[in-house]
Amino acid sequence: MSGLGLFGTMEMARNSMGVARMSAEVTGHNLANAANPGYARQRVKVESASSLPTTEGPQGGGARVDGFEQIRDKTLDKYLVTENSLTGYYETKKQVLNQSQVRLGQILDRQSVDPKSGNSHQTGLAERITDFFNTFQSLSAAPTSNTERRLAVVSATELADRFNRAHDRLSGLREDVNSELKDGVAEVNKLLQSISVISQRIGASESGETGMANELRDTRQRWFEELAEQVDFNYTENQDGQMNLTVGGHKFIDEDTLVDQFAHTVITDNPTAKQAGMTYIKSISGNGLLNITSGKMKGLIDARDDTIFTLVNDINEVAKQLINEVNAVHYTGYDLNGAGDNTLKFFTGTGSNDMKVNQTLIDNPQRIQASGYANEPGDNTVGKQIANLMNKNITALNSVTFNESYSNSVARFGQAISNVETQLEAQEAVQRLLEKQRDSVSGVSIDEEVSNLMMYQRAFQASARLITTMDTLLEDVLTLQR
Repeated sequence: MSGLGLFGTMEMARNSMGVARMSAEVTGHNLANAANPGYARQRVKVESASSLPTTEGPQGGGARVDGFEQIRDKTLDKYLVTENSLTGYYETKKQVLNQSQVRLGQILDRQSVDPKSGNSHQTGLAERITDFFNTFQSLSAAPTSNTERRLAVVSATELADRFNRAHDRLSGLREDVNSELKDGVAEVNKLLQSISVISQRIGASESGETGMANELRDTRQRWFEELAEQVDFNYTENQDGQMNLTVGGHKFIDEDTLVDQFAHTVITDNPTAKQAGMTYIKSISGNGLLNITSGKMKGLIDARDDTIFTLVNDINEVAKQLINEVNAVHYTGYDLNGAGDNTLKFFTGTGSNDMKVNQTLIDNPQRIQASGYANEPGDNTVGKQIANLMNKNITALNSVTFNESYSNSVARFGQAISNVETQLEAQEAVQRLLEKQRDSVSGVSIDEEVSNLMMYQRAFQASARLITTMDTLLEDVLTLQR
């Protein structure tokens, strides 16, 4: 009868101690990274050692370490990369819209307190529109009053200033988005470079029979998720383990090698109104814009070009029509001295960006043409007509009044913020669920690791006991020979 024998059994026990020791070491590594969010737990891959043929049949030779295994669900990792892009999109869009709301809060919807009565009242843009027409109502009641004329100019100046500031702050925010996009390009290029380099290191480390580069793969997965926050992309590994990465169908990493990078550009060939002067994303080697569908960059572009631009355009249209309607009536009137000038504008400019009260009227409010007849300074026909514009349905504003058009625009803007907040909440719930699933697969459970550690300790002690037993038997054999 043949078999492992005493020496073979001692060798098997020694190997078993090695398996238990390595398993305990990996457990310690897991415990050390328990608070590392990008870490995937590892375990020792153990397989049976080669069996020994005997007359009674193959006899087991114990166990041996076959490598170190990383516990990851690659499909789940890919899902998380995709969801990171969507979360980055909604999160960024919400942040930009909230910034615009904060910047415009004192212009669009502001409350102030009367120092005498202590009562609060609205002083937003809608109230300025109302105040402007009310001053003309007061002027029509006292068309020869220099005080009322001066108040009309002051009210109009405040209204124009409010339109100017609304335009400037929204336009300034759009410029800030341009700067953020440029910063994002630098961040994306840095991540692409890092992913390419670490992919090459993974390939070099895993060449031959050296096993998986677990720590390097942990780092690359973390960078994938950081890149996904900025922009959506696809990545694959070929049969040789080399990685390819594309954005919008355009390849940036080819078999671990960085072949292109991001660049920012301005559309110069027939840009639309919302595109003029704005920053967009392309590749260095390509001419067209990259087809980005989610991520922080897409969130910035959509917030800037859709919601904010729409609000800018809506406010500008209200200002434009108010300028046109007031001027059209003012042209037909006569001033306090009985003179009429059918070219004398009340407002100059063409929209919210450059709306001003005519300097001639600021210098001399008597030039306001409130009368409908020459040499009848006490007439209020034109003054009333201007005051009545407050309730006129303006065709160019979808047949609603100035205040209604403005209020509808602000309501749409508020609804857009509410919608993106709801979408973000739903998206964050999806991401939390996926992260919880990944933690259950790849996360480190301290209780489980401590339990495993105790098991490895017992296995090590048992293997040591086996060696002691074999040593005693060997001494007995030697004693028999003596």
